[in-house]
Amino acid sequence: MQRMFALAALAAMVAGCQAHTGLMTPEAQQFKRLIAERCIVATSVGGNYEKDKRQIGEDVIINSIDHGKNGWIRMDATTKAVRGNMYLNSDTGLFICGAENFSDRGLTFEPLE
Repeated sequence: MQRMFALAALAAMVAGCQAHTGLMTPEAQQFKRLIAERCIVATSVGGNYEKDKRQIGEDVIINSIDHGKNGWIRMDATTKAVRGNMYLNSDTGLFICGAENFSDRGLTFEPLE
């Protein structure tokens, strides 16, 4: 019994060490390129955001994609240890990096039912 528990624990540890690659659909690949081209990661170093802005590279992971009303698509993405939502309006082509920027424009995401 103890041996089975040890094997199960080892299997769980090995599975947890595998890299998460995210969604690999053509839609996800398109969104990865958009995020890499148009978004930056800004972290605060002593309250100075300008000092530590970094371009996002090709290490974007798309965790999920949700289609919403009024042409909005929400992507849950991770890069450089930062996870957040990005938004694309498929009708207008407007692309917004980050939930805060989205809500600052007075926009809300309503999932399709």
